[in-house]
Amino acid sequence: SLEWYIEGGRSRSGKLLPPRFGLLAYVVDAYRRAKSEDVWLIPVSIGYDQIQDVGSYVSEQRGGQKERESFSWFLRMFRMLKRRYGEIYIRFGEPVSLRETLGTATEQAPRDEYDIALQKLAFEVSVRINRVTPITATSLVTLALLGAGDRALSLDETVRAVQSLCDYVRRRKLPTTESPELDTPDGIARVLGGLLENGIVTSYAGGPETVYAIGQEQHLAAA
Repeated sequence: SLEWYIEGGRSRSGKLLPPRFGLLAYVVDAYRRAKSEDVWLIPVSIGYDQIQDVGSYVSEQRGGQKERESFSWFLRMFRMLKRRYGEIYIRFGEPVSLRETLGTATEQAPRDEYDIALQKLAFEVSVRINRVTPITATSLVTLALLGAGDRALSLDETVRAVQSLCDYVRRRKLPTTESPELDTPDGIARVLGGLLENGIVTSYAGGPETVYAIGQEQHLAAA
């Protein structure tokens, strides 16, 4: 068994990156030489409620240089692990059979058509990864707060905004984290607590009710 990241690295924007063909080409070449009767590619999605190095990602999106992974960087990252970052979600997509996709070694397309077939295969794996990537409660809360612009929202207003998004998600039958509290006050309050702890969201409790908003200079991190 082989395991690799078809994107070739971590996404700095949260979006699925275009696939890289190197390791996949090695696997396909071996199959074309009849080293195996079939090879199954298993698309895997790994998602997070929050990531600890989102700050460095934001800096890079603004044109900053990627921070070198020194010993002091390691110690700082280790300390940050004391914070809560929520859950990690692993989902498996529908497998892709090389035998069904490319045919047997004697049935395969000529070499000049090989590159196109390889690209189609890589993009099919990426599509299947995207298809099973779940929508998280954290992503819905940050989307609702970003959509409010400069206006802060109370807990009830946030719940109503998230419920509207959840209705859209359910109509489209999009995958979610299957949380039973995806759009309930208790569930949203817990999500807001995690975002508050990491500075993505700020709150103000000096009025009739507590209100929440994306923190100053944190809109890219929330996005």
